[in-house]
Amino acid sequence: METGKVDEAIEHYPRALALNPDYSEACNNLGEALTGKGLVKEAIAEFEKAVRLDPGYVVAHANLGVVFGRSGQTDKAIFHLRKVVEGKPDAADARSNLAQALAEKRDFREASLQLEEAVRLSAGRDPVALFLLGRIYAELGRSAIACSRTTRH
Repeated sequence: METGKVDEAIEHYPRALALNPDYSEACNNLGEALTGKGLVKEAIAEFEKAVRLDPGYVVAHANLGVVFGRSGQTDKAIFHLRKVVEGKPDAADARSNLAQALAEKRDFREASLQLEEAVRLSAGRDPVALFLLGRIYAELGRSAIACSRTTRH
């Protein structure tokens, strides 16, 4: 969203929703604008409305996953990030986000699987996924693998 236009967006999205209350994209976009203003509770309510209206709306699930992850609600983040991976199995960034949440819960095995797939999907070009995978391998006691996997790509 263009800098300086967030307030205008927050003003206009409710108007669109008044005309069409089932407009899930407007709910999601309003949630993004509210997130930009630091209004996290309000943003979550809009993202949740978007997924109620369209349960397969991957972008809204991704937004919920990120916001819940940032606010320490890891179980909710994992739930929504799994929905993203189910809906877009080829999205490397979604797998990395899911892996981060799983690592917060100390589920390093599943986190490593998600990151390995993210690295594969990005053809080894995602430095964040490689870094996280190295950290996860270290947690799993697989330091030698961590060094070889994160430096050969």
